[in-house]
Amino acid sequence: MDFTGEKKVVIVDFDKTSTHVRRQLASHLDGLILSDYFLNTEIVGDISFLNKFSLLLRLLKRLRGDGKGVVHVLSFGGGTNVAVFFALFFIRFKWIPTINGIGRHVDIYHKLSIVGLLYMLIVRYFSFYAFVQNSRDLRLLKKSKSKVVPGSGFNKELLLIDLKEGAGRYKVGFVGRKEELKGYFKFIELANEVDDCDFYIYGEGEDFFKNELNVKNMGYLRPLEIFSFIDILVLPTEYGEGIPRTVIESAAAGCLILSSRIPGNISLVDEYNIEMELVNVPVEGQELKNSLQLITSKSRSENLAIRRRNRLKTLGFDIDSIAKLYSHYLKY
Repeated sequence: MDFTGEKKVVIVDFDKTSTHVRRQLASHLDGLILSDYFLNTEIVGDISFLNKFSLLLRLLKRLRGDGKGVVHVLSFGGGTNVAVFFALFFIRFKWIPTINGIGRHVDIYHKLSIVGLLYMLIVRYFSFYAFVQNSRDLRLLKKSKSKVVPGSGFNKELLLIDLKEGAGRYKVGFVGRKEELKGYFKFIELANEVDDCDFYIYGEGEDFFKNELNVKNMGYLRPLEIFSFIDILVLPTEYGEGIPRTVIESAAAGCLILSSRIPGNISLVDEYNIEMELVNVPVEGQELKNSLQLITSKSRSENLAIRRRNRLKTLGFDIDSIAKLYSHYLKY
């Protein structure tokens, strides 16, 4: 891609599950994704801090060229943001971090950690400005340097999925990285406690279950394949996401949702009126089980799915609308 204009946008994200969203965003902004540019491959998650820093430095030197124009670096993720920050000392450009739940990085639930405080100060005082995904996270930054962009967006094709009908066993899905903070182990425990539903795991990483007959590992699939199949998304995360993308995608597809009271979900319920069942943080197994049984005890209703779909259309949470919001803030 030729970057000869006055404005250049580089999107930096090494999470493979975000590939489809970031590429759509790059297309809207006429920008490029760092790992695509160098590696000509899918975005990879297992990459060291030094490799991130090295790739950034090489690309930014190349884009700077004769020093004319502006390079906007739109970065996603805590480790990635820190790598961009250190590259800032070597190359002059406008760094715009997108903070997916800054509350997570400052350990807002328990105490203000030293690493979290340093991260927040770096974003607050050294970035050109920052994007956050909900108003709760906005309080931790300078409002004059921060903008709210509610999530990563969802593909509109999810709105076309037929709404779930009929009786039968519920298909319950976990979508995300297989990590403790993401609620992976809580989901496996739940599957072992509930025998009237079928449980499916979507995501990459090592499987830590071997003999659980009620859990099936489906690997990494596109959102359309996942949410046209499952009935209920269970995401017992304690990760503190800004706006969980899988929650928005499942709502668009008409799935029922059981998740946790992290800042992004609280904003979705309280500010945007997106209906879902939430459990407390830290997540307790019995509360999670009770909440799932409450959901499955109710008759399947299209009314809830239709209300959420219409609400999402009104809010403009789809990827096209989110990209236009980025474009507006970047003065495109």
